[in-house]
Amino acid sequence: YMKAVDAFKYFLQKFPQSAMASDAEVYIPYCYAKAGDTTKALKLYENFLVKHPDSPDTTWVKDKIKSLKGSTSTD
Repeated sequence: YMKAVDAFKYFLQKFPQSAMASDAEVYIPYCYAKAGDTTKALKLYENFLVKHPDSPDTTWVKDKIKSLKGSTSTD
């Protein structure tokens, strides 16, 4: 998953104005979560919502945040 993160970051660096840039920004935290770094994933998902509040991926990202917060709960 971390190789994918590197690839998505490289894509964003090379093509920041691409129509697919926001997709890369969604996949980066997804990969962090899959790799087990839920803290980093949550932070990046929350940043995505701030940066792209009207994205078509907003609902999906909110669901991921809710799921991650449930899995990191100490209750």
